[in-house]
Amino acid sequence: MTTGAKNLLLLLLVAADVVLVTFVVDASGRSGPSAPTAGSSSTTGSTPTSSSTSTTGSSAAAGATLDPANVALAPLSVTSPTAAWLATPGTCASGGASLQTTTDAGRTWATQSVPFKVVTRVDASSTTAGFLVGGDQSTCAAASRATNDEGATWGALGSLTGTWFIDPLKRSSVHSTAGTTSTPCADGEARGLTRLSDDAAAVLCASGSVVTSTDRGRTWTPAPSHDKALALAAATSPAGVRLAVLASDPSCAGVAVFSGASTDAALRQTGCVPIPSPGQVTSIGFAMQPGSARTAWVVAGTTAYVSTDGLVTWKAAG
Repeated sequence: MTTGAKNLLLLLLVAADVVLVTFVVDASGRSGPSAPTAGSSSTTGSTPTSSSTSTTGSSAAAGATLDPANVALAPLSVTSPTAAWLATPGTCASGGASLQTTTDAGRTWATQSVPFKVVTRVDASSTTAGFLVGGDQSTCAAASRATNDEGATWGALGSLTGTWFIDPLKRSSVHSTAGTTSTPCADGEARGLTRLSDDAAAVLCASGSVVTSTDRGRTWTPAPSHDKALALAAATSPAGVRLAVLASDPSCAGVAVFSGASTDAALRQTGCVPIPSPGQVTSIGFAMQPGSARTAWVVAGTTAYVSTDGLVTWKAAG
């Protein structure tokens, strides 16, 4: 073999060794991007802290989402950017209802017992006064109680005839201020109700659809929503009725807020609530301040998030 041929053979052997070493390093997982493992998740950006805010442009997170079937809707009533009442809803089967109140934007909560197995509506008129509607302690039949001392004591509210509420024993049935009942959700139960006036209310159905009535429940009109909606908030404003729903969406590392007018063809995403571990949330409350479409609260589990700019940015208590 000539000298030139020997040199060419040597170069070919060295190149083969380099390729083999590279293959072994890559296959061992010590170099290059690692493969995802079962149960792993990936996020983009930093984890929100208690003082962080989030907007529509939040980075998406790959992980657990909020499933309406696994998240209880907690009735919530907002009286200001710093004050709200929240009910642990309970069930007719096992009870467990209670009332939580806050006057410091959710940094601290006071818990009071309530004379109900289940609560389907909370209506606070001030930091100390308001009423609840729910199922009584004996048969879970619809009843109401009022308080003037933030839930320390409870008295009779009077007849339920002129009150909007979801029947605790038959959640497909909605009672109106006309003293009549109707079934606004043709596809199942009513998940949540928001009173807009004596004549008007909005209902979130278990399917995620939203319907509204302006004639005390005699007729119901489909309104824009989101197919994964798990909570509804609504308020009147000079521009009309504004609706908003919470739903899991890939664009939001938490829970997305979709809002718009009740007459719009569709809701648009206006914000993102930076819930750090949405898959661990078992209850959620959502409400706007009556008469204001700019102030709203979301309470996920025990953490409150408040928006005062029309549901765009959200700040956690802390």
